[in-house]
Amino acid sequence: MLTASNEALVEAKHKVEESEEKLQLIIKNSNDIIFLIDDKQKIQFISNVAAKITGFTVEEIKQSFADLIHPDDKAVVSQHWQQILHHDTMNNTVQFRYRQKNNGYLWFEAVAQNLSRNPAIGAVLANIRNIDVQKKAEAAFLEKEALQKKLLQLEIEKINDELDKNQKAMTAAALKLVQNSERDAQSIKTLEEILKISDQGVQESIKSLISNYKHQAYNSNWDEFEILFQKVHHSFHDKLNEQYPDLTPNERKLCVFLKLNMSNKQIAQITFQSEEALKKARLRLRKKLEIERDTNLIAHIQSL
Repeated sequence: MLTASNEALVEAKHKVEESEEKLQLIIKNSNDIIFLIDDKQKIQFISNVAAKITGFTVEEIKQSFADLIHPDDKAVVSQHWQQILHHDTMNNTVQFRYRQKNNGYLWFEAVAQNLSRNPAIGAVLANIRNIDVQKKAEAAFLEKEALQKKLLQLEIEKINDELDKNQKAMTAAALKLVQNSERDAQSIKTLEEILKISDQGVQESIKSLISNYKHQAYNSNWDEFEILFQKVHHSFHDKLNEQYPDLTPNERKLCVFLKLNMSNKQIAQITFQSEEALKKARLRLRKKLEIERDTNLIAHIQSL
């Protein structure tokens, strides 16, 4: 009976030794640091991988563990410790920076549980892993994201500045267009007065001169204005061509003037036609655009 009992004890001893050996192998080959800390924050055990990662010896870490935590992270680690002590039924996780002997600080993540009441442990068990690469990648991503956001904002500001400049330039060009048309209208009026008192032999030449003058004045004033208009309303012509491909060049120009909310008097003056002729042109345009009678033509054009 005693022999059987001794054999059982020997077998139990072998199992314990085998389990302890397995545990030591697991701890030795783990990339994580294993800590056992009592409720007085005294380190009872620390796995050797801590020395490999930090460059400090196990004894140095035991003696100066709290001092090696980054000053900015000591408060959060202290709060983490208090939560562990007061909640022994749950795991608690914290991230903090820890001194590396010859190379600044490393980011660690600790998962700890209070096992003080467990007779086999009798301490707080902490599993600490190196997350420095992950944290630096996150920081690099956030930095890149912030840079992209800043560059996008600068690009938006640049575009807005350009639009503002183009808008001001187009306003000035529109004013110049009106002023030039007023000047040209006066010149044409003078030619028409000369026409009335001219001999019949030169009247045809003067009429031809008036016609050519109108054509050249209109087109030269228009070209500069059109370039600026397209910079400010770059998609207007594309939408107009897509929805109404059958419009004539003059009808497209009329749409531009309406887009800018010019008055009939201004348009008539710029295009060298009477207001009555302009009214008829607007009616033809309305039919081509297939606009109902109760729909405002200018509002419809400005919506494009």
